[in-house]
Amino acid sequence: MMSGGDEIFFLDDDRNCLNIVAFHKWDKMTDVDSFRKTMLKRACKFPRLKSKVTKFLGKFMFEQFTDEEMMNSLEKSMPIITDIHNERQLADFMAKEQSQRLPLGYLQWRIYFIPDYRPNESLFVYKVHHSLADGIANILFFNDMTDEPKVSGYPAIMIRFSFLQDLMIKLVMPVYLIWLTIKLVIIMKVERNGFKTDANVLKLKAHKKVEFIPDLSIEDVKKRAAELSKDG
Repeated sequence: MMSGGDEIFFLDDDRNCLNIVAFHKWDKMTDVDSFRKTMLKRACKFPRLKSKVTKFLGKFMFEQFTDEEMMNSLEKSMPIITDIHNERQLADFMAKEQSQRLPLGYLQWRIYFIPDYRPNESLFVYKVHHSLADGIANILFFNDMTDEPKVSGYPAIMIRFSFLQDLMIKLVMPVYLIWLTIKLVIIMKVERNGFKTDANVLKLKAHKKVEFIPDLSIEDVKKRAAELSKDG
């Protein structure tokens, strides 16, 4: 079952896409099928990458595919695209994928291979639901795809601490947690026995300026952009 933090990414609303879309470019690829199968085999090692999303008793859950089901998903989860050959076509394709929600009853990611992007270049477009990856995870993924991944390329938060740093953190953390508990319970008095304090209730009743805007389709945005470019 998903945690509360995961479940907020899944709402019964087709507009709630929450996709991360990026691309990775490299020298001309000669053996696309071998590369696809290798990536899919590696994905089998990670529970969420090999899971679909199901709903049971009103709750969303991850349900794993078998390894055989995963390998049989190759053409659907890693399709080959043959009609993208410039940045404009690539941008339009990525914008379209960004706006389209992945079906819940299947894997929550896709990798679109474009082996003939340009005469000397191939690329793949990577689309993943936010419940599977965040910005740091994507940085790590693309760093690992380079020819010579280096520690210096990782975000600082992902670099392992030295022995002394790790020891210091473990010694200081209990003291910090005690201080944080005192601060929240006694000093700030955020909540008492499940009831908000008068001060917090007053803040919640404060006037807030909220403005809702209508949903805009990609085609409307493109049309307006074309009109503005002509005026310029």
